[in-house]
Parts: sequence; C-alpha cells; structure tokens
Amino acid sequence: MVIPVIDFSKLDGEDRHATMVQIANGCEEWGFFQLVNHGIPVELLQEVKRVCSEFYKMEREAKFKDSAPFKKLEDLMEGQDNGRNEVANGRDSVNKIDDMDWEDTIILLDNNEWPSKPHDFKYLSLSLSLSLSLSLSLYIYIYIYIYIYIYMRLTHTHKNKHISYQLFLTLICDRKIMEEFRKEKKKLAEKLTEIMDENLGLEKGYIRRAFGGDDKEGCRPFFGTKVSHYPPCPQPDLVNGLRAHTDAGGVILLFQDDQVPGLQILKDGQWIDVQPLENSIVVNTGDQIEVISNGRYKSVWHRVVALENGNRRSIASFYNPSASATIGPAPQLLKQKQVVEEAAYAANDHGFEYPKFVFGDYMGVYVKEKFSPKEPRFLAVGSM
Repeated sequence: MVIPVIDFSKLDGEDRHATMVQIANGCEEWGFFQLVNHGIPVELLQEVKRVCSEFYKMEREAKFKDSAPFKKLEDLMEGQDNGRNEVANGRDSVNKIDDMDWEDTIILLDNNEWPSKPHDFKYLSLSLSLSLSLSLSLYIYIYIYIYIYIYMRLTHTHKNKHISYQLFLTLICDRKIMEEFRKEKKKLAEKLTEIMDENLGLEKGYIRRAFGGDDKEGCRPFFGTKVSHYPPCPQPDLVNGLRAHTDAGGVILLFQDDQVPGLQILKDGQWIDVQPLENSIVVNTGDQIEVISNGRYKSVWHRVVALENGNRRSIASFYNPSASATIGPAPQLLKQKQVVEEAAYAANDHGFEYPKFVFGDYMGVYVKEKFSPKEPRFLAVGSM
C-alpha cells in the first residue's frame, strides 16, 4: 500500500472536483496524504534543507552523544554485551527502550526566530547564491541590504572581533528563509482547512474560526514548527525513532527527508511507509479535526523507526486550536450522524460519541497520555 499523492495545483483547473474527492479520501480513509505542486517554491524548500542540515551538523550532531537516549542505549548495549541485562530482568531478551525517542528536536512557536549560530564562524562558508534566486528573492534581497547598511554603520570601528560580515549575512539570510518557509506552510494549512470545510459541507472558514478560541483580541489558531533529526542508530531494534502516537492538534504539514525513510502509519492493522518524495508536503489530520468532523476524518497512529544508516530530517508544522478554543463536533455533522445512527439502530452500531472540551484542557491530558489510545483521552477531557 502507498499513501495517496495529490497534485494540489489541479484545484485551480478542470480537475478541481476530482482533486477535492482525492483530498476527502485522504482525510477519511488514510488520515495521511502527500501534496505535490503545493505552491511552496522548490528553491525555498532546497534552502530550508540546507539551513536545517547545516545547523544540525554544527550545533546538534556532536551534542546528541550526550543526550539521554544515546546514553541509555549505550547502557543497554553494554548490559547486553556483558549479560547483565538478562540476569537483572530474569529473562533471555534485552529490553527495548520504551520511554524516550531517538530524536533531536528544535521547537519554533508562533513568533520564535530561527536560533542563532555559534560566535565562531571561521569554518562556515557563506551560501547566498540560491537564496537570491528564489521567487521571493527581491524581498530577501532588500531585507538583507537594509541590515547590511545598519551593520556597517554600527560596526565600522571593527571593535567586535567575534562578529564577521560573513556571519551577519548568513544568520540574517537563514532566519528569513525559515520565516518565509513557515509563512508559506501556514498559508497552505489555512487553505487546506477551507477545503476540508467544503468537503464536509461546512461554512467556509468554520474550522479556522473554531480554532480561534473565544474571539477576544489576540486569540487565533496556534502555529508551531518542530525541526527534528533522527541520527543513525547503532542498534535500531532497541529504540524507537519516535514512538507510535496520534497528533493532538489540527492540520499537520510535514516537509520530510527525501532520501532517508522511517515515517510509518498504521493502516488496516499494518505499518506502511510514508514514501520519501522530493519536494512534497505530507499532510495528516490530528485529533481535533477528527472531533470537529465527528469521526469522518481520521487521526491515525504513526511512528518513526530508528535506522542504522542515514540522518533523517523532518520539519513538521502544526496548525492547532488556540488554548482557549472550545472544540466539539460541528452541529451540522452531528445532525447528519444522528440520521445514520437511527437507521443503524437495529444493528446496535452507534459509533463513538465525541465530547465538547477546551483544547488547553485536552493538551493537559495529551502530554501525559500521548502514546496511549486517543479515545480515553477524549473521554477524560469530556468529563472535566
């Protein structure tokens, strides 16, 4: 089985209806699908790969060896080699690490900037050629040169020996690339919610408004990004890249590695790969979309397997409700389901009843039960 791949550009042509049906099928039957020709410039995607890979190599790669999962795996492997693990546990097999993941992450919230780089950049080469060829190049070009002017005025005495002209340009450029990338992903997420509205028969903007909280000033859907790397693992059978779970939020957009696999979803009781596809965006629906759609759209189990070879990159962005948003099934979809349930009453097939709850309360339950089944989470928050 292969998850659906959808040409998003066909929404604007004569194939719009067929494309809408494909997206509906991806949400209803899979909970995951891949978009190609999604509107995010390919040149920008290439630069994002460069920025994230360079940052990981310079700032994170060496430090991962001091991380808790690395040290725990070392201890487990040492216990296996010496036979201590079997004796301690009274059995012949080695325990798998089940309380942490083989993952390095950086979290960017709504207004976070891409993190600063080290002060010493004497080994870093400046890479601007592709950046200035982007479709948004004029915007970046003007932005950079404004900052060059400010920089030159502030540092003309050359007293600060730690900050180089090259470092300054690279840092500004990298931050603008990541900022532009997140803006593009957020626009795509908002467009997808409108498509879901239409496919579900809801008023345009229903999901976005439902995610916006109590409509007070400053209440709006939350948008965050997690940049992850899954380094090569010396014994991948003993640790998870990322443990199986469903996502708590709304619409998740993933720009995954196009060379190194590892992401899998659970479909019909079978784990299947989300195939690497260059320049695609993987979309999956989270728990809140399942609730709003009254179970019509699915939030599915997925995981990342650790691999012995390859350093897998993953950039996931989450378009979620605000903490104050009250989430529940759309009233129109409740009525539709009531008709179906009445017809199926004789078969005693009523399905799961989704509660209404505040998203912030749901997150309080989720952080404790992320790797457990979602239905008890719904019931727990519904009883608050």
